[in-house]
Amino acid sequence: MRNNMKMKQFLKKYQTRILIGSIILLLLVLPLITYSLLSKKEPSEEAVKEDKRAISYKSAIKKPIISEKDTITFPGYGNMSILEGTEKLAIALVNPSFNHGNIQFIVYLDDEKSPLLKTDIVIPGKAVTEVPLPKGLSVGKHKIKLEMLGFSDNQTRLSGTTTSFELTVLKGE
Repeated sequence: MRNNMKMKQFLKKYQTRILIGSIILLLLVLPLITYSLLSKKEPSEEAVKEDKRAISYKSAIKKPIISEKDTITFPGYGNMSILEGTEKLAIALVNPSFNHGNIQFIVYLDDEKSPLLKTDIVIPGKAVTEVPLPKGLSVGKHKIKLEMLGFSDNQTRLSGTTTSFELTVLKGE
């Protein structure tokens, strides 16, 4: 009878230890499981998708002599002039057809923090050909800053570049 009592006490202590150990283990593992589930990247509205404004475009950009499969060529842009009151800048934000990646274009005017235009991805052989301009853009010289971000087909961020050029607004007649 006495041995039976000791056995019951032993089992009770053993069960309590197993319960406490299980709770501690659960508390240690639960944050890892939560992190794992939350960190899985699901397609979201923030995901970059193909730009619907992009049209087929034959570019005069020549394919580089050395064009590796894992490289991307970004177009260059020169100074431009428009007449006062022009509402849209006619420019080909083009991804050359020989490229092995997609490009996202972000266009800024002068030192503004918010862009004039932020495209979705432009696939090779296509271009977005207009950038909306603010109403009442003053006559004179303005700086256009253009960010070009490269993406693979599975939306992995590749290289990128930033360039700038001068936009001159001429007095209208």
